[in-house]
Amino acid sequence: MHHYGYAMSEVMSVASMGLFRDWVQRQLPTWLVDDAIAAAHAKNGGRPGQPAYYRNFVNQMATELETAQQALKSARVANFSRPPKGQGGSDAGTDSERDQPGVAGFYADFGRD
Repeated sequence: MHHYGYAMSEVMSVASMGLFRDWVQRQLPTWLVDDAIAAAHAKNGGRPGQPAYYRNFVNQMATELETAQQALKSARVANFSRPPKGQGGSDAGTDSERDQPGVAGFYADFGRD
């Protein structure tokens, strides 16, 4: 916090120490905390009196990050759980044997000119 102009006496309050401990336990990336502090400075018009002012900004950005990560994870799971073409999906029966991957496709091509 010295980087942001705080004296040690301002940082060593009970509220600030609990705040920092929470950030460490949640394993928040430093870039997220830095971005939240920059947003707080922009909204406040400068450095707030106590670091505890950053709590809501960091929490909001952490929630947005977690939501984005969860959406990405859900999208990945949806892509992996989708059945292959021609095997029970909404486009079932539209592929020829020749379009099937692996051995089935190979044998469908075998003997064709």
